[in-house]
Amino acid sequence: MRQRIGVFVVAAVTLLALLASGVALAARDAPSVDDRMREIAAGLRCPVCQNLSVADSPSQLAQQMRALIRERLVAGESREQIEAYFVSKYGEWVLLSPRRRGLNLLLWVGPLAGAALGLLLAARYVRRWARRPAAAPARAPEPALLERVRAEVAREPAPASPEAAAGASPLERELLRLYEALRELAFDHHAGKLSPEDYEAMRADYEARAAAVLRERDVEARPAPAPRAPARGRKPLRVALTAASLLVFGVALGVFLAQGLRPRGSSMDSITGDFLTGTGPGGISGTLSFRGNTVERNLAEGRAAFERGDYRMAIDHFKSMLEVDPNDPTALSYLGMILARGGHADAGLQAIDRALRTAPDHPLALWTRGLVLYEAKGDPDGAIRAWETLLRRPLASPDADAVARMLAEARRQLATPATGLSSRAAPPAPAAERRLIAGAVTLSEGIRGEAPVTGTLFVIARRGAGAPVAVKRIVDPKFPVSFVLGPEDVMQPGAELAGEVTLVARLKRDGRAGPAVRGDLEGAAPGPVAVGTTNARITLEAVR
Repeated sequence: MRQRIGVFVVAAVTLLALLASGVALAARDAPSVDDRMREIAAGLRCPVCQNLSVADSPSQLAQQMRALIRERLVAGESREQIEAYFVSKYGEWVLLSPRRRGLNLLLWVGPLAGAALGLLLAARYVRRWARRPAAAPARAPEPALLERVRAEVAREPAPASPEAAAGASPLERELLRLYEALRELAFDHHAGKLSPEDYEAMRADYEARAAAVLRERDVEARPAPAPRAPARGRKPLRVALTAASLLVFGVALGVFLAQGLRPRGSSMDSITGDFLTGTGPGGISGTLSFRGNTVERNLAEGRAAFERGDYRMAIDHFKSMLEVDPNDPTALSYLGMILARGGHADAGLQAIDRALRTAPDHPLALWTRGLVLYEAKGDPDGAIRAWETLLRRPLASPDADAVARMLAEARRQLATPATGLSSRAAPPAPAAERRLIAGAVTLSEGIRGEAPVTGTLFVIARRGAGAPVAVKRIVDPKFPVSFVLGPEDVMQPGAELAGEVTLVARLKRDGRAGPAVRGDLEGAAPGPVAVGTTNARITLEAVR
């Protein structure tokens, strides 16, 4: 009895150990939430960057999207549900790999169909080439032509005048040359210079060539036959059927595309619709006229897209306005705000300052400049100056109240709590307290004298060999260029710009984030840089 109980105990312990090891292995092999977040983010396009995924983009919007993906994964949503949510917000465009349905199938099936068609055509050509009959052997000259050649050679020719020789056709001159060669051949044979075998072989060759030229001369001398009327066949009918098929296909494709396109109606709507893309009922909206592509329509559509957070569509509408007027202050102001919200505050300020150069008192430009300085750059003093200028203009009561509220908030932030005095009378807070790194990027001596340097500058703060801690992106910098790395440039949600970092600057000619390649410029600050440094210096050298 005790032996049987011992066997049961050993078996139970062994079973529990196997179950525990299986659970441990499953837990070890299962990807973590962060790994799944990065995998999903790598398949989504950043709405405010150029050809960057949400996983690779340093923008503030991409950071928010990564945090949202993580929250939804923790809540138990699948990858398909998360992608469907972002498609509902930004449309199919947000997916880096198009879905396999509707017109998107052409992107997947088209290359395979083209490759298959190419292989079929190549196989058909090879097959026809393999079946091509061998070249027919040269046929023997006709006896009648040989007799004519021998008779004309035996007849002693009269000496030809230079005028007659010049007026003869090429075939006549070639025939006379061959006849003369046959006569010289017969003379050499009679003089004993040629053996009978050589004479017969060379004579047969010259006579065959002369017979061929004689035949060509006879064909050339014949009158040309009267042109025959073209036979009525099936070719015109085939051409007509092909043209009709192409016309029907073009009309059908135009109708389907017209039914499959429509503007977004709400923030939960998609850019395109109908059965072609599987995003719901569609049709062309009566509010969107493809003919009346006016500035007013683009401004209205751009504002609506901006207010609902659809920055991609807003950018398209404001760019259309700039195609009509490259210095439109309203479009530049909105684009500046979008760039700032995407983590590119410096580029946003450049667009807004361009608007103010065109219209120094433009209300929207002054308002957005104050917001970017206050929210993105942490410069309440500059924001106060912009909003004070704005308040000196006549504004509607609600607008004036909003500006006054923001102005009061900025002044409260500048005020010193102990004395109530403005910080403009006190020294600014140290950079370490603001978690900033400031400095400048310059060009080396060997590059300054070359052609103008263009591209996108990335200032990267990295801690160890891991992912970048913070990235500042500056489009078309003018060297020497100043930079400030702050909390808005931090890559990962919850991360902090603190301690010491390695500071690298990289000018990419193609504007894309990534390692430097030949033709780019790259440099690094000497040694580790502590957060709070205000005089970091980086010199760019050419990458060989």
